[in-house]
Amino acid sequence: MHGSPSAARELLCTTCLALHFDHDADIPATTHGAAHWVTILVLGLTRDCWRCTRPVICVSGLYPHYPAAEFRHLITTQDQSGALLSVAATLLDRIGRRDITATIGRVYSRTLQAWTIAVTCPHCGALQGNFPVGEETMDRVLAAGITGLDVLGHVPCPTQEWQTIVYYPSFGSLGL
Repeated sequence: MHGSPSAARELLCTTCLALHFDHDADIPATTHGAAHWVTILVLGLTRDCWRCTRPVICVSGLYPHYPAAEFRHLITTQDQSGALLSVAATLLDRIGRRDITATIGRVYSRTLQAWTIAVTCPHCGALQGNFPVGEETMDRVLAAGITGLDVLGHVPCPTQEWQTIVYYPSFGSLGL
């Protein structure tokens, strides 16, 4: 316990504890005392396509189904490289959500002037920009927390893979 008696107790798994003291620590292949699998919620939202105005399911983030006591961040999928969106697509593919993964692919962004991984409209093919999707994600989370987003799937994920996502420095995180 830190500070006042009303302060929340912070619980850390052994990997989180090691990384708390040494941010450059290697993530071990297995963590003693940790589960081998964690269930990840792939979260998203349905919004109107900016071009054809038909509904598009956009992936917004990743969150553990039963978060550890200290985990307070939604891992957002709106990084410029599209790396996290690619991870989310892989997770969704594991549970057969090809209706969503079919709309995620490598596309050229005129805004970024570069190739990226993004969601495209299944009706007209228009890229659904990471900035507008990220902005709407933030608005919904700030208004209603994680429950402001739709659960697109509960996906079993190896613990080491999830820890790599959580501690990968360039992956986006929205504090809750």
